[in-house]
Amino acid sequence: MKSVVRFLLGMLCLMVPARSATAQVVISEFMADNKKTLADENGQFPDWVEIYNTSASTVNLNGWSLTDDPTHQARWFFPATNLTAKGFLIVFASGTNQAVVGQPLHTDFSLKASGEYLALVKPDGSVATEFAPAFPQQFQDISYGLGQDVTTNTLVASGAPANVLVPTSGSLGLTWTQTSFNDSSWNSGATGVGYETAVAGFAVYNYVANVGVCDLTTAEGVISDPSQQSAVYAENTPVINYLNTVSSAHYGNDNTFPGLTIGIDQDNYALEASATITIPAPGNWTFGVNSDDGFSLTIGGFSMSYPNPRGPGDTLQTFNFPAAGDYALRLVFYECGGGSEVELFAAQGSFSIWDSTNFRLVGDTPNGGLAVKAPVVAGGGGATSYRPFIQTDVQSQMNGVNSTAYRCRTRRRCNHSPCA
Repeated sequence: MKSVVRFLLGMLCLMVPARSATAQVVISEFMADNKKTLADENGQFPDWVEIYNTSASTVNLNGWSLTDDPTHQARWFFPATNLTAKGFLIVFASGTNQAVVGQPLHTDFSLKASGEYLALVKPDGSVATEFAPAFPQQFQDISYGLGQDVTTNTLVASGAPANVLVPTSGSLGLTWTQTSFNDSSWNSGATGVGYETAVAGFAVYNYVANVGVCDLTTAEGVISDPSQQSAVYAENTPVINYLNTVSSAHYGNDNTFPGLTIGIDQDNYALEASATITIPAPGNWTFGVNSDDGFSLTIGGFSMSYPNPRGPGDTLQTFNFPAAGDYALRLVFYECGGGSEVELFAAQGSFSIWDSTNFRLVGDTPNGGLAVKAPVVAGGGGATSYRPFIQTDVQSQMNGVNSTAYRCRTRRRCNHSPCA
C-alpha cells in the first residue's frame, strides 16, 4: 500500500498529534475527503483509514475496532483478519458496514472533513491510536497520518526497455531465463507490460457539436461524423448522473458532463455512454431516464427513448429479461438549448413512476444499484485502472489466448509474467 499511496499517487502525509500506546497495530494514515485518490472495489471514492502492523509477527484483528465515538460505545469491529508483520490494511470509511474475511472492509461510519474523533481500539478496550479530541480540518485528496521513513528500492523503472514474447507452447522451457539467451526476435517495448479490458462503470464520450442538436437523428450523426464535432471529451464514470445547468433531478452529487463545467451553460452536444450491465435475475426490471433534453436507451434487445427536446422529466419502461446475465447497454443523450442533465436508474419489478425506495442509479453498487463495466477510454479508468502504467499493451496477443508472457528487461534480466 505504501508504494501505491505515497509514491505512485503522490499523496501528502503530515506529522499529526495522534497518541499511540505501545501497540502492535496503529492507524498510520487516513483520508477524510477522498474525491479521486483511492477507489474502492466498486469504483467509488469513500473516506478511508490505513492500519499498520508495526510488529515482526502477524496479528489477528479479531476483536480490534475502529470508532469515531470518543465514548467508545459505537465501534466497528474487524473480522478475524490476519495482518502480516509490517503489513498495511485499508479500511474504507463508507458507512456501508462490510466486515467479511477476505473481502474489502467498510466501516459503518464515515469521516468528517471538518474534523472529528477517530480511534483504533484493542480487543481489551484500550486505545491503540487515537486522534483526540479531534483531528483538524481535512482537505480534498490530502491524507493525514503518522510520519514514517519509507525506503523504496526500484528494481525495474517504469519505461525501462523490455522485450516480450507471448509463447504458443512451452517449448522454450527455462532456456529463455539464461543470460546467454538471444531475445532479439521478441517484440520490443517498455515497462509496464500488460493489458486491461474493462473497469467498473461506463465509458462515456461527450461530443460538442458545431451544428444544432435538437433530435436523436442529429445526435447520432454528430457521434458518427467527426466533421460535426468541435470537441470530444471522454471518461470512465461509475454512474450516469450528469448536470450542466439549472438543477439536479432525483439524485445529488452530480457530475459535470465530460469537458464541461457545472453552472457554465453549453448547448448542442451529444453524449454516448456504453457498458455491459449485469442483470442478476430473470424477470421484470424497470429502467428510467430523467433527462433535459432527449435520449435513447438500448439494453440487449430492449429499447426506450424520448426523441424530442424537453425540460427535466422521467421516462420509465419495464423490460422482461428471459435470463440473468450480461447485456450490452448504450445510452445516447443530447442537449439542444437551455438547462441540461441526465440520470440513469433502475429497479427490479414493474413500476410506472420513480420512487426513492426501489430505484438506484445504475452502477451505484454500494447502495444496491446494478453492476456495469466498460472498456477503459483514452486517459480514463480512474484510480481503479492500470491503464496509466501500461506502456506495452499485449491485449490482442493474450486476451482469450494465453495467460502467460515472457518479459526480458535485458538479456540478463528475464522473468515470467502471468497476466489476466
